[in-house]
Amino acid sequence: MAFSEYWVNSADAMLPGERVVTAADLVALYEEKHLVHGRGLLKLTNQRLLWIGPQVFSMNLDKILSTSFDAGTWTKSEKIIVAVSSELTFRLSFRGGGCKDFLQRLEAALCAKEWLYGVARKGHGIGIGGIQKKIQTRAEQTDLYISAAFEDLSNLMASAKDMVELSQKLMVKSKDKGLTDDETVQFRSQLLSIGLTEFGSQVGYSGDNQLQQEIICVLLPVCESSSGMISLTEAYCRINRARGLRLLSPEDMLAALERIKHPIKLTTFTSGLRVVQLSSLDESAWKDKIVSLIEEAGSLSAEELATCLKTSAVLALERLLQVEGCNRACRDESVNGLVFYPNRFLEGKTA
Repeated sequence: MAFSEYWVNSADAMLPGERVVTAADLVALYEEKHLVHGRGLLKLTNQRLLWIGPQVFSMNLDKILSTSFDAGTWTKSEKIIVAVSSELTFRLSFRGGGCKDFLQRLEAALCAKEWLYGVARKGHGIGIGGIQKKIQTRAEQTDLYISAAFEDLSNLMASAKDMVELSQKLMVKSKDKGLTDDETVQFRSQLLSIGLTEFGSQVGYSGDNQLQQEIICVLLPVCESSSGMISLTEAYCRINRARGLRLLSPEDMLAALERIKHPIKLTTFTSGLRVVQLSSLDESAWKDKIVSLIEEAGSLSAEELATCLKTSAVLALERLLQVEGCNRACRDESVNGLVFYPNRFLEGKTA
């Protein structure tokens, strides 16, 4: 039995700093559903549960993980279930009543956690003066933390400014005639000083294939949940959010996307807008779907189509322009904006 691991033989005497909160008579102790000790007096102090019968046992409140109430039946007494681990509970059976009041006071004592204050409090720190002293001490500690944080932030901003200037200089030089070893070492040391370990495509990637796989892993689920395509801007933000501090430059991302053909690919609309889309996307089926949506609604704006497709208004407008380019929709421009209607002219009908 695990009873002795939690309930220890004790004396009916208070510890230093301990006080009685409440008590109940005729309380039996159970380990799970097995009776361990019959009727006795159960005391609740601010530090322990104290059971007094033929023997005296006590359990520290800090061993209790949770408590619950068992209403019992007309043949069984009300009980408090005390959980000390995920696999072990003790039951306190109140055969003389008072279970709910005892449980309420027990839960209050567990929330107060007075045993954390220690047993050696001799009155100092008590009262208005003690409270004011604690508040003052905490305020001083907070000021120190804030000062240190702003000092670190100032240092980081200064380092970031130097980094920007150095990176711009190195970018221009790398395009002209490449970097020297000394300049590369200088840039790496600047990165390490602010906690970064990689930069750009010069030192960060173990290979193009690895970068392409990383891009596919990030963008494929996004495209699948966004009507098959996302804008290049959103793709760039998604990738760098996933990479954390290992930021990817726009040039490197664009170069990698141009080499990826499956399962996603880079596509350019006639307007010049570039998107990342699923390679398996059936353009003809998509145009049929958009025409169907226009006919069902009577008319659609880019914002309305974006809501239907769960995509951006920019991509929705490009979709509508594609359908218009196939003569399957007509536009109406007014002060209310641009709206697209089904093309009834091809059907030989009047609107």
